Amino acid sequence: MVEITWTKHARGGKGAARRNAAPVAFPLPDEPPPFVHTVWMREWEDFSPQAAVGHELPRRIGVEEEPEGLRLDFGNRPPILLKPNQYLRHQETYLSGRGCSCCGTPWYNMRTLNVVYGKVRAESLLHEPTRYIDDRRLLGARRRYVGGTR
Repeated sequence: MVEITWTKHARGGKGAARRNAAPVAFPLPDEPPPFVHTVWMREWEDFSPQAAVGHELPRRIGVEEEPEGLRLDFGNRPPILLKPNQYLRHQETYLSGRGCSCCGTPWYNMRTLNVVYGKVRAESLLHEPTRYIDDRRLLGARRRYVGGTR
């Protein structure tokens, strides 16, 4: 899982260029599966990767092994079935936090969850995914109402 966090200062210009250059996948560590390799990159740390490995799967995702493959349930869509040696990339964006101490705006976040099912190699996630779910949305845009103000 790759988590990228930034403030409004990295929404444009050089900050956005650094943020957009951040990878959404990294080589996997040599760990027995199943494991979760989490990498954080934050604007205030110049988007330098910080990594940790855990063995507890994310709670918000239902994971069940079936005879046909690995069933992933994100709750907001029909479940996805990964067959052996396939991998899924799921990306989402969201706002979080009480706000930046400098300006009070919330933090912007992009979470990329890469799930590989089958034989795992260090470079497993460095290729194009077999399946892709794009739940990214425009963050911080002002809402516009058709037909006047609300």
